[in-house]
Amino acid sequence: MNILFSRRYAVFTLIFSLAVFFLPPSADAQLHDAFREDGTIDYSKVPEFTLNEAQEINQKCARDPTRQLYYDCDCFSLRFLEERLRQGLAVDSSYIELGLSSECQDFTEAVGHEYQECLNSNGYMMAGTDPEEMCACYANTFVKSLEQLRPQMNYKYLIPLKVKAKRACTDPKLRLRPRE
Repeated sequence: MNILFSRRYAVFTLIFSLAVFFLPPSADAQLHDAFREDGTIDYSKVPEFTLNEAQEINQKCARDPTRQLYYDCDCFSLRFLEERLRQGLAVDSSYIELGLSSECQDFTEAVGHEYQECLNSNGYMMAGTDPEEMCACYANTFVKSLEQLRPQMNYKYLIPLKVKAKRACTDPKLRLRPRE
């Protein structure tokens, strides 16, 4: 029985070794192979399914009004691709996105949007207020707050910042001073 067991073990070991040697690398191994020794990405080695996923993240960002206003979607999708390659396929894409929520923020679009929204809803302004001056103050104050705090871009954080910015622009004592 001992001889039979050792023969089976030897055959099993041989088959397992050959299978490991001849099987294609796992998908995670393919992801890690895309990194060069200096840590940069060799895009020719990135699996197509991973590039497609990053492209879907870019399109999702471009379709989302909040992300459009507060993020550079190209930067965000590239950072997503880097993290997918680092973390592997076992990590859920939404977890990776959440981890990147404070990266690739770009408030260029937000300033113009908030300024226009303010002008369109100037009914709350006191009589005699110059709407353009007030809205410029509001949009710039709001964006300065975003730049200082770098919060997650969701309404839980955005609404209080908007309220503070409007309040600061209606009361000169509350206006933000430029940093020196």
